[in-house]
Amino acid sequence: MKQFFYALLAPGLFAGCSYSNRQVAELPFHYRHNLYLSCGLRDSIKGEFMFDTGAYGLHIDSLFNRRPGMQLNKQVAYTNSAPCGQAQFDSPLQFHAGGIGYYPSNVGFVDAKASFGRRCDGIIGWDLFADRVIQINYKKKILTVFAGEDFEPEPGYTAIPMKLQDNKLLVNLSVAVSDHINIKGDYLLDLGFGGSIFFTKQSMDAYGLDILRQKKIDFAREQGTLYTRRSYGCILQARAIELDTLLLKQPVIECSKDETGVLAAGDYVGLLGNRALEHFDVVIDLVKMMLYLKPNEDYSKPMEFNNIGIGFNDRTDLCDGLMVCSVYSGVPNPGIMCGDIVTHVNGQAVKNDPERFMDEMQAITGKPVTLLLHRSGKTMQFNLLAKKEF
Repeated sequence: MKQFFYALLAPGLFAGCSYSNRQVAELPFHYRHNLYLSCGLRDSIKGEFMFDTGAYGLHIDSLFNRRPGMQLNKQVAYTNSAPCGQAQFDSPLQFHAGGIGYYPSNVGFVDAKASFGRRCDGIIGWDLFADRVIQINYKKKILTVFAGEDFEPEPGYTAIPMKLQDNKLLVNLSVAVSDHINIKGDYLLDLGFGGSIFFTKQSMDAYGLDILRQKKIDFAREQGTLYTRRSYGCILQARAIELDTLLLKQPVIECSKDETGVLAAGDYVGLLGNRALEHFDVVIDLVKMMLYLKPNEDYSKPMEFNNIGIGFNDRTDLCDGLMVCSVYSGVPNPGIMCGDIVTHVNGQAVKNDPERFMDEMQAITGKPVTLLLHRSGKTMQFNLLAKKEF
C-alpha cells in the first residue's frame, strides 16, 4: 500500500531524451499482481523496479540502497541539480530502462520489499513516461513505449478520459456493488495495487458498505512502504465494474477501514488496480490523458478469491520462506499471524522455489494444506482446509 508522499516531489523527474512519433522501447516485465521492470542505476547496478501509476517519482528500496555502489545518504534530499541547502551527487545518478537513460531530479527511499516482497528493488512512478504513450500487454508481459505525438490506438479500443490532479491519474467509472448501490466517481489509476477495486474508508462510510447485507470477509495486513503498520478492511463480491461500455462481472473488490493513509480518504472514491486491468490490453496516453482498453482473452474470466485465508510475500532474501502479510477472518487460519514465516508447504521447503509455492497456494480449493511456520524462534504446524466458496 502506498503513502502519498510521492506527490511532494518536484515535476519533471526525467529529462534528456528526445524522440519522434515512433516506438521508443519495448520492455518485458515480470507480473505478479504488479509489473516489475528490469532497470539499472549508475553503470552496473541492476534491479527490478515496480511500475506504479499511483506513484510519482523514483523511490529506491532501503535494503537495495545498501548494495555496493549504491549507499545513497537517506538523511538528505538528493537532486541532480542541487539548489541551496540540498546535497549534490558527486556525479549525476543515471536511471535506465529499456536502453533509455534518465536523470531523476529527485530520489526518495521506501521500504518497498516489506510491502511487495524481495523482487521489489524500488518504485518508478508514471512520470517516467511523461509526454509518452505506454501500451501494456498483460498476456505477453510486454510494456511498449511510444512517442506521444499524434498517437492513435489500433481499432477495437474503448477510450476513457483521464484527469491529472495533484500528480495523480484519475479515471471516472462506476462500480455496481449491489443491486441498489452503484458508486460512480473518480478512481485512482493505480498499477501499484494488485487488486481490482479498493474503496476508501470515506466511500465505505458514505455508502454504508460495512453494513451491507452481503457476505464480506475481514482482513488485516501488514504494510511497510514507509513504516510498518497494520491496515484493515474487508473483501466482497460486487455485481460489476463498469468502464464506459465495458463490463467486468462479479469482481472481487476491497474496502478500507483505515483511519489514516492513502485509503482513508482522498479526491477519489477508490483505486483501480491490475486485477481489473489485466482483463484488457491497456494503453495509457500521457499526452492526451486518455485510457484505452480492449478486451483480451481473459475478459470474461471470473475473479476468484484466495480462500486459504492468508496472503504472503516472498522474503527469502531475509529468511527461509514466505512472510504472512495478510490474515482473513471467516476462513481457515487458526492462530496464524502477520509476520509468521512459512517454511514448508505439505512437507516441502519453499525457499528454493517460493513463487511456485505462492502460485500453488493461490490455486488451492477444497484441499487440505499443511503449513510449517516459524514465529519468534518457535516452529508450529497448521493444518488448513481451503473453502470452495467465496
